[in-house]
Amino acid sequence: MRMKMWNMVAAVRIVAVICLGLGFGVSCQPDFSHQRKTTLQRVQQMTSGSIRHYEEKYGEIFISIGDKYGDNHVFMLMHPGVTREQALEALRAKKADLESLHPAGKEK
Repeated sequence: MRMKMWNMVAAVRIVAVICLGLGFGVSCQPDFSHQRKTTLQRVQQMTSGSIRHYEEKYGEIFISIGDKYGDNHVFMLMHPGVTREQALEALRAKKADLESLHPAGKEK
């Protein structure tokens, strides 16, 4: 009788651990607290460098900025008071502006 009880307790523990593990994995959202951040205002003040790539992911906007040394730096874009669509449109405009100022291969 004790052996059956022990097996049942062990089985319940295993099932509980599996359920908790699966639940954690499914409901887990990425943590961006460590991500470097920049504001839309700072991006719009850029006069050198380039906006290499930007995308919306997990409800946030990420932007890859190239510096004068050719290094890429990824930031999470903060855009208080501006909708996501307005921020993406501002990024499109700024990227085009920087590309017209510094055509590919001629950035100094």
